[in-house]
Parts: sequence; C-alpha cells; structure tokens
Amino acid sequence: MATLRFFAIKEDMIKILEFLYSETDVHIFEDYSNFNEELKEFTKIEEILESYDLGVDKQGTGYACSLRLWSPKVIEKPLIELIKLNPTKSGECQFRYCINAIGLIQIEFGGICENIITKSYLGYLSEKGAENRGHISFQPHINICNWTELKKLSNKLQYHIKRRLSSNTVPGHPILNGAYKNYAEGFILEENRLARWSYSV
Repeated sequence: MATLRFFAIKEDMIKILEFLYSETDVHIFEDYSNFNEELKEFTKIEEILESYDLGVDKQGTGYACSLRLWSPKVIEKPLIELIKLNPTKSGECQFRYCINAIGLIQIEFGGICENIITKSYLGYLSEKGAENRGHISFQPHINICNWTELKKLSNKLQYHIKRRLSSNTVPGHPILNGAYKNYAEGFILEENRLARWSYSV
C-alpha cells in the first residue's frame, strides 16, 4: 500500500478536491452506499458537502469521510459490488453497495474532533500488494489495471499535497495550511482521539 498521512481541516480538504476535479480525470465515489441505496458518484464538491460534514471528525477516528478515486486511465471501470443483508438481523435494511478498492486511490479524511485534528489518509493497493493478498489470482479483471498510471496519479496528488498545500511537517505527516493555522492556535495533532501521543512541530 503506497500511502500518505497528513493533517487537514475543511479548507484544506476542499483544495484537494478542487485539484482532483480540475487537474485530474478522476471520478469520486463513496466507499459504501447507504442502506437500500445505490452507490453515489460525486460529480462536484457541493455533492460531497451535502453527504458529509467535511472537516468534522465527530468520532475522532480519522475516517470521517471515506472516498474512492477512479481514473479511466488506470482501470476500465470500477467494480461495484452488491452486499445482500439479512433483514431479520438488519431490520428493513436489505442491501447496500461497495466499490472494490483494486485500481482505486482511497482518501480517508479526518478533521476536527473537539480540540484535536485527526490525521487524514491517502493510499492505494500496489500491484505487489494485490499479488501478495491473492487478489490478482482470484479476480482476473484486475490484470487489466494499469499500475504505472495508478502510481503516477498517486504521486501527482501526493506532490500537490506535500509541496503546494502544506506549511510544515511532523514525522511522516505533512501539515496542510489550514490545519497548521489551527495548530498554531492551540489545536493538537493526533492520529485519532485515542492516541497515546500527539505530534509537535
């Protein structure tokens, strides 16, 4: 898994999304649909803001907003899977959809939880990682994934985050401009609210 962890608040997240929509060919999806609903593709930032309280991590987990990025240059089309639920255990919930992570970049936005900024995450499963986990053997469609284009797209996004949107860094974690302003005003940088340590510049 090629990954980047970073600290961001709403204004930083919006700048990342603006870059994705204006400078790349990606389509942005939610990772799991709501119960009894189709999986959403977000065609503009406003649709994401309608679905998520972007920048707010109420639970403090670092996974307040989970998105998947698909580029037609990487894989012909994403694999969207139906999950059938047992109504006797889930009430009126009969199904939901998820999107297969192979060939996609995932973004997990954290955000503000009280006086804490939780980490956000960017990553994808590499070809070697997919082979090691047996995905390629059992899912032949994955063989058409253009791993070179996937790496190129990830590097482009990571460069933009690290070089153009960040003000400072702590070990392995760029601090984006808005998050750094909050940090300077007293906010704490943590992986999640249960972490036993915090980061300091």
